[in-house]
Amino acid sequence: INRFRPGRYELYAQDTWRMHPRLTVDVGLRYAFYPPLTDEGDRLFTFSPDAYDAAQAPAFADPDGYLLALGTGNLFNGILVAGKDSPHGRAIYAADKNNLQPRIGAAWDPWGAGRAFVRAGYGMYFDQTQVGMFAQNVQESLFDPFRTDLFVSNPSLSKPDSGTVIEPFEVPTPVSLATSTRFVAPRWQHWNMGVQRRLYSRGVIDVGYVGSRGDDLVRYVDINQPQPVDFLAVQDGAA
Repeated sequence: INRFRPGRYELYAQDTWRMHPRLTVDVGLRYAFYPPLTDEGDRLFTFSPDAYDAAQAPAFADPDGYLLALGTGNLFNGILVAGKDSPHGRAIYAADKNNLQPRIGAAWDPWGAGRAFVRAGYGMYFDQTQVGMFAQNVQESLFDPFRTDLFVSNPSLSKPDSGTVIEPFEVPTPVSLATSTRFVAPRWQHWNMGVQRRLYSRGVIDVGYVGSRGDDLVRYVDINQPQPVDFLAVQDGAA
């Protein structure tokens, strides 16, 4: 049972300047700090390619790689456990402290008649990732260092752990869900520019442009998926 402990701290400051009778500028700055997620019982874990040692990989007991030979290698090779061997202490990823979020907006009346306005704005936003993602990664990962159930094939009745093959998974291909140790808060940027013109007492025309960009968005990445350059290298070798 996981008892997750998230945190959130934010500061925000904003001011408005009437730089000219026809120009107003709004400037703001928000700072957000989301401490790395921890678990009350230190039951968080993740897989790190940097901690993986190929020399400790268990041997497969079948050509398809579904079964592992009992007593070979380290089943939890590359697994980092919070509060034990994680380089981030009780967390499994480093604290992201660079979450500055500037905002700026401007409104300009080009002719000073109050009938037409040019407006523009820009903002940067960071988001705290839902705890559910971390819960899924540790609760559905098949390489769980806290897991106690194992399936052994061909054991003897007098010594159940003497089987030659171990199958600790109930699916054909064993996989592990993990949170990147380089995890940072997702970031969005939004900007817009527009012109509003009053045509008559009940009519206004509005023309604008809106854009956005996302960075470090949360998504699944298969680190074992061959890259196009590797596939082409194999094809060239076969040719």
